[in-house]
Amino acid sequence: PVVQISNVDLSTGNIDFEGTLCITGDIKAGMRVKVGGDVIVNGMVEAAEINAGGNVSVRGGIVGNASTLVGGGDAAPATSTKIRCKGSVQALFMEHVHVEAEGSIVVDRSVRQCELVAGNEITVGKQGSKSGQIIGGRVHAMQRVAAAVLGSSNGIKTHIQVGSNPFLGEEIAARVRMFQTKMSEMDRVMKLIAYFKKDPAKAAGGVGEKVENTRRQLMLDIESLQADQKQLTEKNVAVDKACVA
Repeated sequence: PVVQISNVDLSTGNIDFEGTLCITGDIKAGMRVKVGGDVIVNGMVEAAEINAGGNVSVRGGIVGNASTLVGGGDAAPATSTKIRCKGSVQALFMEHVHVEAEGSIVVDRSVRQCELVAGNEITVGKQGSKSGQIIGGRVHAMQRVAAAVLGSSNGIKTHIQVGSNPFLGEEIAARVRMFQTKMSEMDRVMKLIAYFKKDPAKAAGGVGEKVENTRRQLMLDIESLQADQKQLTEKNVAVDKACVA
């Protein structure tokens, strides 16, 4: 299904449905859009959140809060602009936004103080144009980052990275955190089992059996996480032909 509306604002409320959304106007600040298909915006996106199962196309610009400088190490606040999609993202320009696209990110003019992550490539500026600029923030694409100008003469830190899958890195980090949590739980269980061996009476009434069952389940969880980490690490190889143009 395809739904067409003028604006996403307080009059419409947040939108959540399985289909494609066409917006003739803007997505206003503070609103959230979640659709199973594409999001097509003829206007602008202002400090909003978009989650799409397809592509996100914005004819105007995508802007967040100017006070939110992405890349400083702190998580972006809930009021900043966040876009996540399974496909690609296209816009006229981007400022102070966080974008994660499993496909590509294409920006016609400029990217300023943004955090962009793409599973394929990131292109800023039309082919043959000298106006495509990436200034500040972080840009990470698996295959290619292309722009006319990188950085600024004002010395604004601009971080560009290619050659690795940005999404696998997050998955690996999540598995590592889960593994550490399970190992901590196992350590507490083993201490409890050692305590029961010294004082078997404390394990009466099925308590010892419950603890042993917990140990077995933790072992299975730990083995599964180790297998997942190995598979993800094998996939997370450098892309030899990746480049920054």
